[in-house]
Amino acid sequence: NTKASELLANVETQENSEMLNNAISLYDSGKYPESKNILTELVKKEPKNAYAYYYLGMICDAENDKNTAINYYKKAISADSTMQIVNYMIAVDYDTMEQYKYAYQYYLAYASSDAAEDEYKTYAKNRAEELKDYAK
Repeated sequence: NTKASELLANVETQENSEMLNNAISLYDSGKYPESKNILTELVKKEPKNAYAYYYLGMICDAENDKNTAINYYKKAISADSTMQIVNYMIAVDYDTMEQYKYAYQYYLAYASSDAAEDEYKTYAKNRAEELKDYAK
């Protein structure tokens, strides 16, 4: 019984990985509705899949639905707190919507994270500095 349960869990994990990979391929090809359908199914099966939420956010960004994108990104960071790029994505969306107080908070979170020093982190640090007056 234990071996059967382990095997079933293994099969489900493999199926979920295949779903995610398929959805990412569709996303990369610009087939957002198809990718979104698969990702939506995946989060029903695996509600803590941070990558599925991340890509749902990316699709919503591509469709210019910033509020929904932010909600998906917040679910991604909630599912996996090490996925720091999500803070950057949230900051950019808030910045685009001119909600500078929130943009500042998320730029600062990304800038102070242990994410690699790269152009995103540099931008986050600079933009947080520019927006610091909105933090009040």
